[in-house]
Amino acid sequence: MKSNLSQHFFGFLIVIATWYLLATSFDLSFFIGHPIEVAKILFENTINFNFPYHALYTGSEALLGLLIGTVLGAFLGMLSWYKPVLYALFRPYVFIASVVPVFSFAPLIIIWFGISFSMKVALAAFASFIITYTEASYQSTELSQKEIKRIELMNANRFQILRFFVFPSILFRIILSAKKNVSNALLGVFIGEFLSSNKGIASEMIKAGALYQVSYVWAAAIYLVLLAFILLLMVSVVDKYRDKIISFVSVSKPIRSFSS
Repeated sequence: MKSNLSQHFFGFLIVIATWYLLATSFDLSFFIGHPIEVAKILFENTINFNFPYHALYTGSEALLGLLIGTVLGAFLGMLSWYKPVLYALFRPYVFIASVVPVFSFAPLIIIWFGISFSMKVALAAFASFIITYTEASYQSTELSQKEIKRIELMNANRFQILRFFVFPSILFRIILSAKKNVSNALLGVFIGEFLSSNKGIASEMIKAGALYQVSYVWAAAIYLVLLAFILLLMVSVVDKYRDKIISFVSVSKPIRSFSS
């Protein structure tokens, strides 16, 4: 573990040294920025709470969109198993949405939600929904039919099978899709802020890029990376309590009380 950390740190130092050399000796700072300037901008904009403010705005959009997209995708995915006719109904449209770049629907989302906070949330949610629904619906249909038949022999109805077998079986895939969707949610927010916004880390990066302030773009990008790590950490925390979530949803209250 320590050797890996030292290797990563050594690699980081090499990258910074190479960057500094190229920016200083070859006068490429206009194109690639300068590490010292990036550190200075990062420090100043953190102290005056400029970057944290914009990061909080972007993070709120991404988190809310990720949450809505994941929950809605998982719900409709399991509902497609519960009502197979819905799976047959939704499948062609979800397939079309998955093969076409999700963000090509941005003009429609702007028409429906305007250009405010809700538009960025909708873009993030739409991007997250497609993958989660695909994972949930596919995994639901791939479950062992033998196990389902055994549960049916115990006189379990379809809802009970969904609650006690399907949901616990695919929760791992839902959480895994949420981890994949962190980048999609942030990309959705980035595109939304690119289209129209005066707040957010992406908006700061776009404005700085238009003014050729490359070092400022790098400094803001560091906050964007931090947001991705924070969102991944939140999903990992949910994954850590996966068994408790399954127990809460799939185990009856008297049994939970007895086990506690």
